[in-house]
Amino acid sequence: MNEGGAMNMKTRELKYVLIFILICFTVIVGCATTMRVVEPATPDSTMLLGRITLTCKDFPSNWHVNGDHTDGIVVYLADLSKEEMISVRSHGADGLFYLMEPDPGHYVIAGFMLETGSSRMTIKMQRRAEENPYIVIAGKRVNNLGDIRWQEVYEVQASKEYSRKGSHLSYATKGSHEFKRNYGELQTWFEATYPDSDWNGRTWVDVEINTP
Repeated sequence: MNEGGAMNMKTRELKYVLIFILICFTVIVGCATTMRVVEPATPDSTMLLGRITLTCKDFPSNWHVNGDHTDGIVVYLADLSKEEMISVRSHGADGLFYLMEPDPGHYVIAGFMLETGSSRMTIKMQRRAEENPYIVIAGKRVNNLGDIRWQEVYEVQASKEYSRKGSHLSYATKGSHEFKRNYGELQTWFEATYPDSDWNGRTWVDVEINTP
């Protein structure tokens, strides 16, 4: 079997497992901070980086969730060789996220999640990346994923349950996401934002997003 055929088989085998795992994720989101990038430890260091923005529309105004969100979004990747899930969280106003020293090889972009709100109300949004797009991470490189644009549009309240701890509201949204593939733009931004970073002198590669 060729490499592409093996890749497709592994992706199909993990598809339903990934859906289940996404449902079970619990994430604690911190406050907005300035993202600090860890410098390469060795000449062979590897990094995967990207940016992500979630735009919320038409939600009830008292939820205070409409608009753009960049801080605290979790991106989930499945390492196909190890059959394990990896999570990486975005930080700051630009939504930068990065993964240090990932093993080279094939990964599935499983989905995204944001948990936000206040002491009185917590809102959780999650999205599975349809068709389980996979990427190949190259070793000894800066792997540039570009920007991810995620959108959720409120449609209708589905149900409301009450308990001693309070109420639990389920709602339906119309979601979508796009991989912008704007590799040059992200690299230029990184060089301007982190001009003293040693990553600027390393080899950068564009990460292609593929579907089975």
